Amino acid sequence: MAKVVVDNQNVVAPWRSRLPFIGIAAAAGVVWWVLTSILIQYVIEPLACRSAATLTACGDAPSIAGSLAAILVSVGSLLIFAHLRYARPLFVAVGGAGLLWSLGLYVAGLAWYEALAWSVALYVLAYTLSLLIAHVRNVWLSATVLIAATILIRLFVAF
Repeated sequence: MAKVVVDNQNVVAPWRSRLPFIGIAAAAGVVWWVLTSILIQYVIEPLACRSAATLTACGDAPSIAGSLAAILVSVGSLLIFAHLRYARPLFVAVGGAGLLWSLGLYVAGLAWYEALAWSVALYVLAYTLSLLIAHVRNVWLSATVLIAATILIRLFVAF
């Protein structure tokens, strides 16, 4: 006769299991800062600052470069999170990009080390929040909460 054993132990993963995720998010912040700096210096400013008709885009170079870099970092982090089999990597990558869309505007006047530190810290926070929301069991509820959280945080930062 078979014996049924019920195991009701709750297992909590140690914080060390989150270190790869935090490392990837921090690396995404560094890559965002590097890409933004390269795009400003070698793409946006040479194209936008050479004629009087495009001077508005010249002034918006950090914002434009930051948005382009956010898209590129989001695609790269999506591929890495999918490769490492994190829960709903699309939610994490898109949520992080949505939260940090105008980061280039906010770090435009800072020194390079301050901008780097803020980008790393904010990418870690944004990706962690997106990962926590992505762990909600219902996909539609998770998507709704992620969209609502993104809108509320963007509104809070705007005012």
